[in-house]
Amino acid sequence: MKKIFTLFSAAFMLAGLNAQTTQTLEQFSNGHIQNDSTPLCQSDIVGEGTVNHNSRLYDIADFGITSNFTPTRVDFAGGFNAPNGMTVWVELAKVNGDYTSENNIEVDYEVGGSMNSNSQSPQDNWYTIDVENAQTYLPGEKFAVAVVYEFVNGGNRLWLGNNDTAQNPETSPSYIGFPGSECVGNDPTPVADLGFPVSWLISVTGEVEGLGLVDLSGRALSVYPNPATDVINVELGANKSVQSIEIVNLAGQSVQNAKSAGSLNISSLAPGVYVLRVKDNDNVTHMSRIVKK
Repeated sequence: MKKIFTLFSAAFMLAGLNAQTTQTLEQFSNGHIQNDSTPLCQSDIVGEGTVNHNSRLYDIADFGITSNFTPTRVDFAGGFNAPNGMTVWVELAKVNGDYTSENNIEVDYEVGGSMNSNSQSPQDNWYTIDVENAQTYLPGEKFAVAVVYEFVNGGNRLWLGNNDTAQNPETSPSYIGFPGSECVGNDPTPVADLGFPVSWLISVTGEVEGLGLVDLSGRALSVYPNPATDVINVELGANKSVQSIEIVNLAGQSVQNAKSAGSLNISSLAPGVYVLRVKDNDNVTHMSRIVKK
């Protein structure tokens, strides 16, 4: 049975993010920049389905997280063409070494969580899948999250929103393929290697020990310019104001802070990658990675 790659186009409207009581890992830096080209696998036989795995790799250390992380929710931007309804589910896996090798991927088959398009708005939007029974990942560990669905030739379809990595070069790569996938195979393949320089719009929310109310999604937080050499500007969404700003290194150590500021001079920082923590008027801390040139 031949599987083919097909290019689909759609426009995506990004929904707002409510305050979370847990921490969110996000693969993109600007949720308002999205590409409308999506690579998918389908059978060449009309009416036959192909299971697709669209996945992201997360390194906990990249977010300056120095305590345990337990995923509880996965959000993705996408669009449905499924008049009869279709099921989307998530799979999580611990990754030891190179993610592109099936031998390094330990899928957590106890994870539960799915949604059906019948219970969701048919318009392009953000969708949520609550995750149950996920394992806890330790500081320094890596894990992968796959959004999974059956793509039917001539029938029910889902396509994922994505960033154009040319405009967002700091975003991590996206992958097709996963253990048990019918698209590409068991070894995840970067979609850029297939001619699609995009990053899936997928976020992972989870519980983090010792950090309290934290949102890493970046959807409510705008930081510019990024990368920066001297001054960064910080803005939050509607009805939110900046109460304090803190910059930490990837080891979780505080290196600079300010009170009630809309901008911060970072010229004294050594070049590198840092995590920005912005606390709002509701005592919620929003996080984003920044690059000091």
